[in-house]
This record gives sequence, C-alpha cells and structure tokens, in this order.
Amino acid sequence: MAHARDYADGRPSLPSLDEVSASVAPGRAEAVHAITDMALAEYVATRAECRTQVSAHGACAEDLTRRIGQMARQDIPLPDLDQSETEGTDAFLQRRMDLSRAGYVIGTLAAYREARAPIKGEDGQLLPQSTDQLLARKTPKGSPLTGLLDAAAPALERAVSAPDAMSRTALASTIEKAIVDAQEARRERTRPKARDASIDDWFGEH
Repeated sequence: MAHARDYADGRPSLPSLDEVSASVAPGRAEAVHAITDMALAEYVATRAECRTQVSAHGACAEDLTRRIGQMARQDIPLPDLDQSETEGTDAFLQRRMDLSRAGYVIGTLAAYREARAPIKGEDGQLLPQSTDQLLARKTPKGSPLTGLLDAAAPALERAVSAPDAMSRTALASTIEKAIVDAQEARRERTRPKARDASIDDWFGEH
C-alpha cells in the first residue's frame, strides 16, 4: 500500500500524452510517455524509501542499496523510440516490457543518485560511500548509463519538486534526448575504429 501511495504521489509530475506529443519528435510520444511513467513512479517510490530510512536510522540500509550495483552493471535497455508494433501481438507486449524496464532502471538509479544518502552496513557502521558515490563506482567506465542519468535525474527531481506544465514537458523532452544520446554513445562504443591509412603508407612499398 505504501508503494502504491508513492506512485500516486508522482502522478502530478507525469506529463500527459498530449504534453509529451508537443515536446518530442513525431511518432515517439507513446514510447517516451511509457518510459517517463515508469521512471517517475520508481523515482518517487525509491526516493521516499531512502528518505524514510535516513529519517529513522540516519542512513539507507545496505540491503536496500545492493541493487545499485546489480542494475548499474547490467546493459541498460534502450528501446527504439520510433519503433511501433501492432497492438495485441507478442512484439507489442515485448516492446511495452522493454519500455517499462528502461523506465524502471532510469527511475530507480536516478533516485539513488539524487538522494546522496549515507549507507549503513549490516554491522551498523556507515559505509565509506553514499548512494550516489556507490552508483558512480559500480557503473562501468564508458557506460551510456552515466550520461543518461546525468540528464534524466535532475529533470525527474525538478518535475517531482515543482510539478507544473513546464517541468513535465521538460522531463519528457529530456528523457527523449537522454535515450537517443545513450543509444548513440552505445553505437560509438561498438563501432569499429577507422583504419589509419598512414599505416599503409609507412609499411607500403617504396
């Protein structure tokens, strides 16, 4: 019930489909709306959980923050925002799951990033890293997740703190750009490096 209440608390910050349509590229509104919906719900719920534990115990419990490393090390799903499938098909259902999964990862990790909460180990001692520092350490070097959260986390916090039309539309456009930029960063990492033609000149026949 508490988790459901956290989700409900985030509803004023969620842009409507019309607001999303007005702030993202044509054909992307439904995908961006689905990602933003889940990201916002998980952001609000996780931030509330962190705040409750910090208020009651002075820090987040270590077992609550274990998923930071588990999620940060995974290859974050980056679904194609332009893709569309026929409703009711297996492909449509899979896409909805992919969109929700992306939102879940973004919202959860953004909450830990913005919380900057101390972490208390099972022995009752504070750990040397806060939630945002643990996230930074667990995220693989060069991961597109870093840039994605750098953009999305502050936008989520602004939308939750001041849920007006401006912050809602800004959140939608930020999520869109963050996903597209992360996709491009991933492509750059996997793209074969161009061969240096000067090598041929050096070893070629003279």
